[in-house]
Amino acid sequence: MDILGKAKQEIIIIDNYAGKEQLDLLKKINIKIILVSKNIDGILKKKYESQYNNISFISNNSFHDRFIILDKNKLYSCGASFKDLGKKCFAINEFKEKFYLYEILKILDL
Repeated sequence: MDILGKAKQEIIIIDNYAGKEQLDLLKKINIKIILVSKNIDGILKKKYESQYNNISFISNNSFHDRFIILDKNKLYSCGASFKDLGKKCFAINEFKEKFYLYEILKILDL
């Protein structure tokens, strides 16, 4: 995804349906990645945290929609789960208003 390539320091992905497919894509990125999900598989979490020091996880059930945050500065909303990338057409929209970005970061205590 070209959007992820715009990050310089950190990518936060909020997706309650994140799984192995998504983690396999993210492990190739050489900056800090925080994956926020209510459904983090414990075995996958241990595997990726031990093998890839750039990936960390936050368990959180506060979100219905999917979001991407770049460098705690840009917020995007994504219409489909990242596990379904490339399967069907979907939209990613940038929020220009910083209020929503700050509210999400506050919920995550980041």
